[in-house]
Amino acid sequence: MRHPSPLKQPIVCAHRFKLRDQLLHSQSPGISREEFPSCSSGIAQLMAGPIILTGSPDSRSLFVYSLSRWQRILPKLWRLPKDNPLAKQFMVIFLGFSTHVQESAPFVLTTQLMDYARLGDEAIMLDFGEHHAEIWSDISLWNHHKQA
Repeated sequence: MRHPSPLKQPIVCAHRFKLRDQLLHSQSPGISREEFPSCSSGIAQLMAGPIILTGSPDSRSLFVYSLSRWQRILPKLWRLPKDNPLAKQFMVIFLGFSTHVQESAPFVLTTQLMDYARLGDEAIMLDFGEHHAEIWSDISLWNHHKQA
């Protein structure tokens, strides 16, 4: 179950944001959802409800899904053959890193998610509409682009 490269999907908008500074110097345990730039209605809609954060099995990036999109993806995952090593590896990463964030909670990236995506001081959020976004480090996005 391979996700299309972000370079082959239409990107609505890209947001660059400071990550570690906000997490380290904030009084809250994460980034307020209102702090994300609002250059697109997709991110505003995505951040208005509960979201799922998870690791991308195909690249060192993170996926951000609306709860409704996540609920449509899960049945497809359960149909993957459990005895197939690639399907099993996909599910371990995709489900193992998944974190549910309530709509009233701040946007929090765990240390595990940040390390997995190799995120530094800044991150780039690619907006693919109201149900899906991706978070990349500069270097991971560049390397992915070179391989595409």
